[in-house]
Amino acid sequence: MTRDIKIEQAWSEFTSPETLLRLALDEDYSVRYGVARNEATPPAVLSQLAKDADWNVQLGVAENPSTPPTILAELALSESWRVKSRVADNSYIPPNVLQILLIDKDSNVCKVVAKNPTTPPAALAKFANDESEYVRLAVAKNPNTPPEALAQLANDEDNEVREAVAENPSTPPETLAKLANDKDEDVRYAVAGNPHTSTDILVYLATDKDVGV
Repeated sequence: MTRDIKIEQAWSEFTSPETLLRLALDEDYSVRYGVARNEATPPAVLSQLAKDADWNVQLGVAENPSTPPTILAELALSESWRVKSRVADNSYIPPNVLQILLIDKDSNVCKVVAKNPTTPPAALAKFANDESEYVRLAVAKNPNTPPEALAQLANDEDNEVREAVAENPSTPPETLAKLANDKDEDVRYAVAGNPHTSTDILVYLATDKDVGV
């Protein structure tokens, strides 16, 4: 069997469980990755691939929407931040697995958790104090971020973070009013584009010194 055929079978939803099991043992990681991503792959095979020596294959398991919560929980404890980030980015991640990643110290993982729409508001408020601007940016973009945290991030030293707050549909009117006077024109432009910006603020921005606003 050629490599191309094996990869095609690894990805196919019509491939039998027996064949997927055999392909999961293939020496080519690209074949094993295809099996790891295949939603028809049996849980027992996914469990086996979650322990694969190649982290690319582990990524495939983490990305698979059919991966059982117990296996996602194992991957959430991986030594690879890439694997943990993919688990955090899995739209089917259960609350107990998300809880594991909420206490992770790697900023690469934290920024993915911070953008997850299922992350609890209390956790997002905590992430708003993170030293990494990338984590704070993810919080500023999350529509589930509580108003108090958004108000805090409106004072962030990073222009992109403040701009994200200005774009966030959950940002309260009083915070938008404050950002309408931001020193950065992109932030003011974002306020003008926010659907919840009040008419008074829009009238005010119409006289902005920057014609782009």
